This record gives sequence, C-alpha cells and structure tokens, in this order.
Amino acid sequence: MKKKNILIYVLFFVSLVIISCISEAELDGIWGYGFSYNIASGLIPYRDFNMVVGPFYSLFFALFIQLFGNYFIFFTIQNSLLYALILLFVYQKIGKKSIFILLLLGTCLTTFGYNTFCAFLVIAILLLQDSNLKYKQIFIGIIIGIIIMTKHNIGFCLALVYLFANRKQLQYCFSLLIPIVPIFIYLIVNQAFISYIDFCFLGLGNFLDNFYPDVFSIPIMIFIFYFLITSYKKTKDIKVLYLLAFQVILFPIIDQGHILPALIPVAYYLFLGENQKIQFYLQYFTIIGFVVSVILVPILDTTISLKNNFLLFQRVEKDLNFYLENYSSYLEENQDKKVYLFLDNAYLIKIYRNENPTFYDLINNGNLGSNEEKYIHWIDEDCKDKECLFILDTGYFEQQEIGIQRSELFKNYVMDRYFYLETLPSGDRVYSNNITE
Repeated sequence: MKKKNILIYVLFFVSLVIISCISEAELDGIWGYGFSYNIASGLIPYRDFNMVVGPFYSLFFALFIQLFGNYFIFFTIQNSLLYALILLFVYQKIGKKSIFILLLLGTCLTTFGYNTFCAFLVIAILLLQDSNLKYKQIFIGIIIGIIIMTKHNIGFCLALVYLFANRKQLQYCFSLLIPIVPIFIYLIVNQAFISYIDFCFLGLGNFLDNFYPDVFSIPIMIFIFYFLITSYKKTKDIKVLYLLAFQVILFPIIDQGHILPALIPVAYYLFLGENQKIQFYLQYFTIIGFVVSVILVPILDTTISLKNNFLLFQRVEKDLNFYLENYSSYLEENQDKKVYLFLDNAYLIKIYRNENPTFYDLINNGNLGSNEEKYIHWIDEDCKDKECLFILDTGYFEQQEIGIQRSELFKNYVMDRYFYLETLPSGDRVYSNNITE
C-alpha cells in the first residue's frame, strides 16, 4: 500500500473513531453491542438471548470485546478499521467527495450497527461491480451472503438482483452459500437453529406492528426512489438495482435510523455521476445534518463519559451515569430477589453491571418469536417459590408516541397479576409478587 493510501486510511480511521465517540449512544447501538457482548461472554444467539437479525455482524464484532473486555470503544475501533478500508476505496473513485460519505455516516442515529454495516457492504458491491477483477462476481456473492446472515430482508432482495445479473452464469451463485453454510453449522451444533428460524422468520408477523413513517424521512425516501428509478430507466445499470433492493431497509420503520443508512450507498452512486446540482444539494444537506446532529446537539445536552465503565470515552446524556449508578445500587439492594427489567434501557443497565442480557431485556414487538406467551409462563414458574420484582418503564404510563416498539404484553401481565410497590426516581414503577412488601 502506498504511503498516501496509508495516510488516508489512518485519517478515515481516526475520523470514524472520533465521530462515533462524539455521537450519542443510542439504544439500537447498545442493543447491537449487547448482542456481541453476549457472544463474547460465551452465550449462543437465539438459544440464550433473542435477536431478530442474522448473527454474522454480532459474531464478527464480538472479537474485540472478547480480546479487550467490556468497552464500547473497542467495538468502535473494530468497526472503524473495516469502514475506513471501504472509504479508502471510495476515495480512489470519487476523491474528496468521500468526505461527505463519512459525514453522512456521522448523521446516522447509530454510527456503527448492522444497518450501517450493510450500507457499507453495498458500497463494496458497487465498487466490485465497477472493478476489473476476474472473479468479482464471486466476491459480490460472498458479500451478499454476509448481508443475508446479517439482515435477512436486505440480503434476500440483493440476492434476487444478483441472480438476475448472473442468470447466464448461475455457478457464481453458489458463492452466496460461502458465509451461510458455516453459520448454519454453528447454529446447528449449538442447538440454536430452530430458535433462529423462530425469532428471525416465524415471529416476524408481530414485528410488522412496528410500522412507522416519520415526516422527516418520507421526503428523503421519495427522492431516493425517484432518483434510482429514473436512473435505471436511463442507464439500465445493475448497480441501481442493487441500490433499489437495499431500500427494503426502510420497511417497516421509516425513520432517521433507517433512512440515513439507506441514503449512504445512494450518495456514493450519485457522486459517481455528473449531476453537479444534485451533488451540491446532497453536500449541503450532509454538512447541515452533521453540524446539527454531531456538533450542536451533543454540546447542548450530552457529555463524554470518563467513568471506567463500558461507555468510557462515549458521549452520553448528562444524567446517564447517575441513572445507571442509581439502578445498580437498587439492584444490589434487591439481589436476594429476582428482578425483571421491562425497560427500554434494560440492555444498558445489564451491560453496565457486566451482566448478560436475557430474553426479558429486549421485549420489543416482534423480538420474541412466534409464541410470546411462553415467556409469561416461564415467569409464573420462576416466581412460584421466590420473591420477584418487576420494573415497568415509565414510558408505559405516559402518552404513547407513534413508533414506540416495546410490547404491551408484559405491562398488562404485571399490572394484572402483581402488586404496586414503589416508583423509582427515574419514574419507572416497581411491582412485586409479595403482598407483604
């Protein structure tokens, strides 16, 4: 690698680490980190904890956590090493405009997660498609196989385009299986394959309840589809079909957390073209979005965490450390009881305490497979002979906003069966199965 390329790679890497650290830690990012943290701790996805996405991303990024411990910064570093490599190749295609891809990533609610991971892999597909590599279609197939095992709906749609593009050379399509087969073997050996099918496919009917379009995202979505459809009509470029297939990322939740990753590979393709007017507007949009979401907002209501916990060097809400310390103290005081955290922040609290999240720590609609009721029966069995506390998120008792994903099943179960005990400083309510409390 030339010295110039090494320097550019290092600059991209350092920039990615800084952007991730000064971007506020969002729940999607914490959940994604938590999946990798569980795997690094020896747990098996789908068997020991629940996910509705494929396991590749979580398995791959568990490596640095296993090597260096429970620190989000190492998760950031590992992601940055990969993203910087792809940005280096992007730079070689579009030059300084690659900076806007970097800034656009910074505007995403979750800088590093399976959505942005898939977005950058789609850019890798576009780069390969334009390359002169002899076996580029095999490499593209491998990448699509990785995406299938990261986020199934995106991967399957990309695979359809790939099959169409290689309909005269179907032997290439076996490359899709290269990442899939070893992961299936891993799941089968660890007795998690059936539960994988249940969480990722059979339970998706409940996930459709999360359908939500926000006002901010709809105009961007309309622009993306209009641009891509008109581009394909003019060029018949297979790269455009890959980009259209990637837009399935927007279903069923059309919000900032999904629209901006959807835009990242589209922006790269746009910068490859000659439409200076659209490029100017995209650059302007990206700069404004980056300044607002990464610079202005953090200054107003967040701070860099310097406490020696897993969020070290990560920008967080100003009162988050106090919130986590209070919860940790409360759980210590009640360590003789079984405590269920039916909270949006359950993963955050568990990882802060170096504990592994369980099925009950991610109770969003569609995240508990085809039979959510079984978890209620497990609670009944578990609490027959012990004291149990149930902490319900304060959001359950506030005016419900559109787009909230947490399941009402557990709230209704707790309020119907158990006794109100107290309200915590956070506003979360505690219920008990012991009337003498």
